[in-house]
Amino acid sequence: MARVLLACWGSAGDLFPFLAIADRLRALGHTPVVATCATYGDLVAREGFVFRPLRPDVQPDDPALLARIVDPKRGTEVVIRELIVPALRDSVADLEAAAADVDLVVSHPVTFA
Repeated sequence: MARVLLACWGSAGDLFPFLAIADRLRALGHTPVVATCATYGDLVAREGFVFRPLRPDVQPDDPALLARIVDPKRGTEVVIRELIVPALRDSVADLEAAAADVDLVVSHPVTFA
């Protein structure tokens, strides 16, 4: 059976579909490894999956940041320019470490690493 890295960055709404995929993979006898924001580490572990941190870590309960992210005109720019791109080297390092012992990587669209 395979070890499958599911690399997902974003909100809980981004993460939950990856947890559903992880659950199905586990049911099929595979070992899912979930790489996501450290904020969600406890949630991933409670679901019984191997967790690997993936920067940048964001706080989903930061109302000022959330308001900027969901802004219809500038939200995407905030996510990419202020969160993802400045942390790209860290994210690459995290993803390389997480992928060191897996057979397959499945990635979320904004996991640029």
